[in-house]
Amino acid sequence: MRLKELLDTANEGYSGGDGGILTLTEYYTKRGTVKYRARGGDTLAKFVVVEIAETYDEGCTTEEQFREAIRVMEAAERDIGDVVAALCEAQTEAMKQEVKG
Repeated sequence: MRLKELLDTANEGYSGGDGGILTLTEYYTKRGTVKYRARGGDTLAKFVVVEIAETYDEGCTTEEQFREAIRVMEAAERDIGDVVAALCEAQTEAMKQEVKG
């Protein structure tokens, strides 16, 4: 499986590309390289492309490519979940302080 095909598959599930915002595949050039310094656009799309591209290994089978892409996206999902939890906890504490103060 080529990297472009893997990114196209990921892009099918990505909803952030509406309204003129760069989609996942717009971070991937026609020459087959990733635009790490693309201007403007959707930084989450860029993040997804970079994570998948940096772990891509053309010598792996299609199944291995999917497995690795899923692994890195699940790791990102956990990390983002931890950030959301920390923000929620901080918000709750801040609200408690406002009520006291």
